[in-house]
Amino acid sequence: MTNKIDWEDNGLLQGYKTGSRTASANAWENPQICGENKLPPAAYRRYAPEYRQSLNGDWNFQWSPNPAGAPEGFEAPDYDISSWKTIPVPSHMELNGYGIPIYTNIQYPFPPTQPTVPHDSNPVGCYRREFTMPESWDGRRTFVSFQGVDSFFYLWINGKYVGLSKVSRSPAEFELTPYLKKGANLIAVKVYRWSDATYIEDQDMWWLSGIFREVYLFSTPQCRIRDFEIKNKLDKDYRDAILEVSTELDEPDSDHSLRYTLSDAGSVLFSQVCPADEPLRHLVENPRKWNAETPALYQLKIELLASNGEVLETVQVNTGFRSVEIRDGQFLVNGVSILLRGVNRHEFNCQRGRAITDEDMLADILLMKYNNINSVRTSHYPAQSRWYELCDEYGLYVMDEADCETHGYQSVLAEDPNWDSAFLDRTVRMLERDKNHISVVCWSLGNESGFGPNIVKCADWVHRRDPSRPVNYYHAGTDPCVDIVDLHYPSLEKVMETVQNEPSGRPILLEEYAHSMGNSTGNMREYWDMIESTPRLIGGFSWDWIDQGLERRTENGEVWYAYGGDFGDQPNDYQFCLNGIVAPERRAKPSLLDLKHTYRPFVFTMKSNGVFTVKNRLAFRDLNDFKVSWEILADGKITASGTLPGLACAPGATAEFTIEYPAVSGNAFININAADRDYVASEDQFELSRERYARVPKPSDNWQVRFDFQKGTLKGWSYEGYEMLLAGPEFQVWRAPTNNDRPFIEAWRKAGLD
Repeated sequence: MTNKIDWEDNGLLQGYKTGSRTASANAWENPQICGENKLPPAAYRRYAPEYRQSLNGDWNFQWSPNPAGAPEGFEAPDYDISSWKTIPVPSHMELNGYGIPIYTNIQYPFPPTQPTVPHDSNPVGCYRREFTMPESWDGRRTFVSFQGVDSFFYLWINGKYVGLSKVSRSPAEFELTPYLKKGANLIAVKVYRWSDATYIEDQDMWWLSGIFREVYLFSTPQCRIRDFEIKNKLDKDYRDAILEVSTELDEPDSDHSLRYTLSDAGSVLFSQVCPADEPLRHLVENPRKWNAETPALYQLKIELLASNGEVLETVQVNTGFRSVEIRDGQFLVNGVSILLRGVNRHEFNCQRGRAITDEDMLADILLMKYNNINSVRTSHYPAQSRWYELCDEYGLYVMDEADCETHGYQSVLAEDPNWDSAFLDRTVRMLERDKNHISVVCWSLGNESGFGPNIVKCADWVHRRDPSRPVNYYHAGTDPCVDIVDLHYPSLEKVMETVQNEPSGRPILLEEYAHSMGNSTGNMREYWDMIESTPRLIGGFSWDWIDQGLERRTENGEVWYAYGGDFGDQPNDYQFCLNGIVAPERRAKPSLLDLKHTYRPFVFTMKSNGVFTVKNRLAFRDLNDFKVSWEILADGKITASGTLPGLACAPGATAEFTIEYPAVSGNAFININAADRDYVASEDQFELSRERYARVPKPSDNWQVRFDFQKGTLKGWSYEGYEMLLAGPEFQVWRAPTNNDRPFIEAWRKAGLD
């Protein structure tokens, strides 16, 4: 199997050679072990408050620099923890003073010898806390859900071993019923910073460990809804839909049944009871369709019924009706060609690392919507489940990515059969958790993990499991196992070369482009002129959303943001974690404003004074959904303004319109914008008149100006005999070089540009 790979590693060569060893007897050094006693993955749901108990908060905590130093038997109820500290959950150990954060892009944080990891410097965090179950849970089954733990952990309840887990950014759930007792119960967790999972989680971010996503208990009846899958299939005319729901029960009884109820904003559309072993299939006539512009959602309720009609368990989720297809090199949603105006997003908070909050996620989603971003890639792992709920609600197309990157080993692990289970397990867990989110329009098998049989197995499994969404993976290149051909950081020439020479006819996606580090992201218009004029180009995801700078303070309390090396971490990749179009505290940077303008949904042009055209780049909304306004700016002051109520322009169309405005003189411009409720989505400016010569007051006895008539520049300016200028302005193209400029600085100097 051959596939030419561009590793994008120029200037980032690793200072070590990769190696390998045989699997260890330790479960945390064996890639064939992905977990023990974990529940099979299932679709995410929210449990009723009375049957859900959060375990977030302060846990008793003991940190050790290596496994040998970790306390033996700490999981026992009578173990003395009087000298232990506490740590908040969710959080990272390193951001609470236990060990240090390490930032690398490609290289591993220690010399790699997969699947083994260092034993002398592998920090271990031991966590304990007590909980008491409500009396209403008596006679029911109880489970625990760890939404994210980095990178490996063991679990005990009341001193009894329950299981273990890897895969840092997918849930690990265990049944606790056999281990629990009435009254107080003890939960104990032992977290390892490094494990064989480290080699497959090399994702250009801070290495941070611990229980960093929420932990909660949930209770179910003896027969429970284990999993459910929603399939909404539109007909060939994209009008009517078949709602199909399959529900899997755990320990079912032959007398059980399921009631399905679909509602629209509280109004019940239908309710139907089905035998427990049969799926629901129901025709829904002309439902409102979901897309990122008009994210129409319906509410589905699934009730597990006993033979006497008693409701034993209820699941309530949002759903929608939409289709995704690839046809003739186009990416279609509901039969309409879509361009992905996207960003790559790491989960990050400058104070909390990847232990982000609901407020962080809402801030991200609003910033993206306000800046015309219509799609997001969850680089390079599944996001928190709340993120997908927000994308469903607010409208973003999601490329969901498995928790898989082996950048430092390139193709080695993708070709190694010892790692096949680890690759596939991550893909399966992503898909099964997120399969019911209407915003997920594409599955990504991971990032920069080379190419080999393990990748192909994942792609084949996804195609069989969910043929309703395309499969994506950059390093598959043009291999037929993927449905989209990806490019990373291509020049404009490389993009067009791929379009002309790639023979399969599949869509071409700039999966990562516009590396937004330093003073960058400056040629977006050229990329998008090409994308919009070339049918096989379906858009791209700029790199990336947020600067991963960790907040620190000086002795005087002044805030600054740390990058690789600022914690004494070695090895590190310095400031390469600062690639965002928003700053670490989510302040918009100029590159975000440029991206907003490039991605704007309406493009206004001026044909002649008073006559304008507008191009609607949206796929589903008319311009008349927006408020169109204009204003005249003359010599810096607004002299006239107005609105254009009801101005229509259908999706994908161009319309002409006129604006009657008063005569202007001097330096005058007209600004036209289209606002969507509370924010301006598009804005363009056109010059109406300009004074071609600067107004220079006549000299007097008090002051004089002098010009260089050969250069046409101001030479001097004096007042009452005193010279006001050291020198007149001169043409200058030099500026302080940025990190991105380093390859070009010498050439610039040789050309005399400094």
